Amino acid sequence: ERILAASMEEERRMREFQMNQMKQSWEMEAARKWAEKEQPPATDFNRDDCGPASVLQLKGEDLDRVNRIKEQREQMRLWIQDQIAQKQYVKQLDQEDDMNYADMIKAIDEIREQTEREEAEMRKYVVSTVKADNLELAMNQKQRRHVENTMNGPDNEALATSLDCFVENRAVAMDEYGKVKRIDMFRGFTEEQRRTIFQQNQDIIRDNALTKQHGDRMDEEWVMQQAMAMRAMEQAAYEESCMREAMKSDHLAFLRHQMQEQGQKKAEWDQTKRGVIDEEFFQNFGRGHR
Repeated sequence: ERILAASMEEERRMREFQMNQMKQSWEMEAARKWAEKEQPPATDFNRDDCGPASVLQLKGEDLDRVNRIKEQREQMRLWIQDQIAQKQYVKQLDQEDDMNYADMIKAIDEIREQTEREEAEMRKYVVSTVKADNLELAMNQKQRRHVENTMNGPDNEALATSLDCFVENRAVAMDEYGKVKRIDMFRGFTEEQRRTIFQQNQDIIRDNALTKQHGDRMDEEWVMQQAMAMRAMEQAAYEESCMREAMKSDHLAFLRHQMQEQGQKKAEWDQTKRGVIDEEFFQNFGRGHR
């Protein structure tokens, strides 16, 4: 609908534009004709008034200029009208295509909605039919059992229910692996089968609990191992730092001792490099060398 409305609005605008162009051309043509009528009529040729120069004809002069301009204008008008008609035709084709596409989409939507409605009705019908069939089967089964249970012999003994085919043996419906092989005879599990299933479930629960306990124990052991490893790493890092500090202090003490020795040696050298002035130095005064 939106596409159709837009197409109709565009077509209306195009028609309005064409009408305005045609009105404008009509008004211009009417004004031109009115101006030609207002002009004074041409007088007859008079040689005395014009002179011989007015009868000259130049080379290349267009004697039919007025008619040629009229024909050119008419040709241009025809071309414009042809182009407008061609555009209008193309636009009409596009509009028809849009309308056909919109109709196709609308038809597809209607078919889809109808199919969905039919599917819903069919589903509802199938559900109601199956329900009615199940109710009827259940009623027939109930009546059959009632008739079988009420069938007695002359001595008031049960005839039909005493046959082997009516004896409900639950163990026959399953094989030795516990798989149901006689669906028509399966009426549930026996006491022994229920006991076996219960025991299997208890074993599974116990195995799961043991597995969980083992996993928890493994997790605790892993956590303890990680803690011990972290503690060992911290202890090793602490011992290494202590050893580094001890080595550093030993190096500093050794350097201080070396500095002290160098200071002592320097002091002794400063004292003895020029000799020592003592009593023996003064006792040697006055003695010449002979």
